[in-house]
Amino acid sequence: MEYEAPDALVLIDPLVPGGGEDEFWEHAQRLGLPLRVLLTAPWHRRDAGLFPHAQLDVPPAGIETFVADGVQEGQRAFFIREHRTLVVAEYFMGAADGLRVCPSPAETDPDRFIHSLHRLLELPIERVLTAHGPPVLTGGADAIRNALEAAERA
Repeated sequence: MEYEAPDALVLIDPLVPGGGEDEFWEHAQRLGLPLRVLLTAPWHRRDAGLFPHAQLDVPPAGIETFVADGVQEGQRAFFIREHRTLVVAEYFMGAADGLRVCPSPAETDPDRFIHSLHRLLELPIERVLTAHGPPVLTGGADAIRNALEAAERA
């Protein structure tokens, strides 16, 4: 995902279409902004290696980082306040009817994990972009609430 922040061009879990590197660099140079690469999870490096001069894992102003409790794997979510958009790795999976909580095999405390995800409901989330499954483009906070309620019933 690409986001043009006021002070940086941000790539989250970058995937560059094969052969698209030159086109991307032309676009980045036209903008004249420093490049930052953010990873939602250590295993989402994907094409981050194509950008050796980018600042890694330093969110610019306007992007907030969320880390869930009860899991020790380095996963994070990023909230882009300007667009009311949450970008996640595997905290949630997109589903045809919304979102599903996606517990990690690295969970150390499942109850604490689910409880900590409730903090996301304090954010004005409209969209949720997931690494897996369809995104939620409207009603993101409601989709998160529904996913948490379903996980707590299970």
